[in-house]
Amino acid sequence: MLDIMILQSEQGRAEKLEDRLFTINGTIRTLLSREAQLEYRLKHIENELASRNILNRQEGERILRDECRMNLTRCELNVSA
Repeated sequence: MLDIMILQSEQGRAEKLEDRLFTINGTIRTLLSREAQLEYRLKHIENELASRNILNRQEGERILRDECRMNLTRCELNVSA
C-alpha cells in the first residue's frame, strides 16, 4: 500500500515537471524567434532607417538599438517570470 502511495506521489511530480518543461520549451521557442527578428533588424538597419524615413543615421541607429534592448529586456523578464 505504501509503495502505491509513493508511486502516485512520484507520478504527480513527474507530471508537474512535464508541464513545466512544456511551458519552458514554448518560452524558448518564442525567445529564439524574437532573437532572430532582432538580429535581422540589426543586420538590415539601413532598410529599417529608410522605412522610417530617418535621415540621421546615428540618431536612427540609437533609436533602433534602444528598441532592440527594450525588447530583449522584455524577453528576459518573461523568462524569469
